[in-house]
Amino acid sequence: LRLVSRPPQPGIAVIAVDDRSIGVIGRWPWRRALPAQLLQNVSRQQPLVIGMDVLFNEEDLDYPEDDLLLADAVARSGRVVLPVMQRQGPYDPGDGADRPIAALEQAAARLGHVHVAADEDGVVRSLYTREGPASAPWQHFSMAMRCVATPSLGGCPPARWSDPPADGARWERAGRRLIPYAGGPGHFTTYSYIDVLRGEVPAAAFRGKYV
Repeated sequence: LRLVSRPPQPGIAVIAVDDRSIGVIGRWPWRRALPAQLLQNVSRQQPLVIGMDVLFNEEDLDYPEDDLLLADAVARSGRVVLPVMQRQGPYDPGDGADRPIAALEQAAARLGHVHVAADEDGVVRSLYTREGPASAPWQHFSMAMRCVATPSLGGCPPARWSDPPADGARWERAGRRLIPYAGGPGHFTTYSYIDVLRGEVPAAAFRGKYV
């Protein structure tokens, strides 16, 4: 991997939940008013797409108004992809997935699964472009982001299936693809979560980018 390292794609920017952010804000999980504010700050710069890889699959019973704030921020952006994860076990009632709460799912531009495939030695070298019930699989998170950013490229399934899968649908995987790693951690342009919240990033840090 070191031998094939290449310059990072300039159209990608990462916002990291890093140690400095946790030191300032406090332990995870954070109130959902914070990602709502983050989305507003990023959306003002008109990114191509925002992939928020945090699973909000339960309502916030302590601060229910925060769920509404976050759903509103997601809807106003119109370019947010949220994650889906498989529940434990090959079978499960419904579609077998942990997904965002209903208000967030409806507000999101798309959902995408966030799994990668570890080999027997524990190293991740590949992913599956589609996972979920055979009748209605989700794209990988990265592919869902591409479909929001550049739908004209084609190959994008409906953002929402009109006919949900039957109860007990088996989870399947298809379209295995090797990951073309560009470099190690920190290779892509990365901003601290707390800096984005405070607006302490360049005025065009996210403009026209995959965030």
